Amino acid sequence: MNLRSGAATKVNIAKKKTKKKDATNISNKEMATGSLEATIQTMMQELKGEIKGLKEDLIKQIGSLRTDVESFATEIKQVQKDVKEVRAEMGNAVDKIAEAEERINQLEEGEVTINNALKHLLREHKKINQSLEYQEQKSRQFNARIFQVIEGIEQQDMVGFVKSILVEQLKIPADTFHICAAHRSLAKKPTGEDAAPRSIVVRFLSWNTREKVVKTAWAKKDITAGGKRIYFDRDLPEKVQKERRRYAPLRLQLKEKKIKSFIIHPAKLKVFEEEGSFIIYNTPEDAETQLRAKGLISTEPCVGAHRGKHGTLRKEGAQSAPFQRSGGDEETLETLLEDAMRGL
Repeated sequence: MNLRSGAATKVNIAKKKTKKKDATNISNKEMATGSLEATIQTMMQELKGEIKGLKEDLIKQIGSLRTDVESFATEIKQVQKDVKEVRAEMGNAVDKIAEAEERINQLEEGEVTINNALKHLLREHKKINQSLEYQEQKSRQFNARIFQVIEGIEQQDMVGFVKSILVEQLKIPADTFHICAAHRSLAKKPTGEDAAPRSIVVRFLSWNTREKVVKTAWAKKDITAGGKRIYFDRDLPEKVQKERRRYAPLRLQLKEKKIKSFIIHPAKLKVFEEEGSFIIYNTPEDAETQLRAKGLISTEPCVGAHRGKHGTLRKEGAQSAPFQRSGGDEETLETLLEDAMRGL
């Protein structure tokens, strides 16, 4: 019995210890649970605060984004408006380009018509000009010119003055020629002391008489009036005179080297070389090129460069006397028309 009673006591003691231990564990668990709940509460409060802050920031950002979106929408509307205006302007530009193309086509068609008409006019002008040149040559074929005669020496009787030169110096009988008219050229009367006098135009009754007088003067050479040497030549058209004047600088250089040269009809240069041989050049450019190649003239361009006062080229020799002219070196209408013809 005692043994049973002792065992029961031990069991009871063990149960009490177990209950006490369990109570302690429960108390510890409750304390731990309370501490955890407090921690969780604290974390919840902090989390709520953070969520609230995030919410406020999000609301602000959404507001800012809304403002940006509205601003962007306004800009898009403006861009759309600008695009519409650009499209309208492009449409107008396209219309204007189409109109311009149409006008250009019309102008090109008109230009073709005008060019054809101009070509026709230029051909007609060339024919008329050739006819005028022919008529001018015919009208001058009885005329001779006398150069370097002092102004006023004729004393109001030009025909008598010329006749006296022909009879007294050229020894041509008075009954073998007839002077229809004689006068100074129509150029402006020179005023300076060094200015070249105007030439004298003499019209004879026939071409044969004119040729006889001119050739006799060329053969005699030393003919004077008022103590000054004078020169005879045919009365040539202005175009031929102008072409002859262009030989002047070449002839001056040839004369310096004692090389004889003459202008032959209508406007060619005859240059005598060694042993009596000669060469005839058809144009001033051809003469200049070949004479320079032979070393007879300088290497500097000289055709048309030597010109005296009042646009008069100074020449010497019977066929190279200075021709009067009133104008400068302006381009003639013929030259301009020829250039236009080449450009068509």
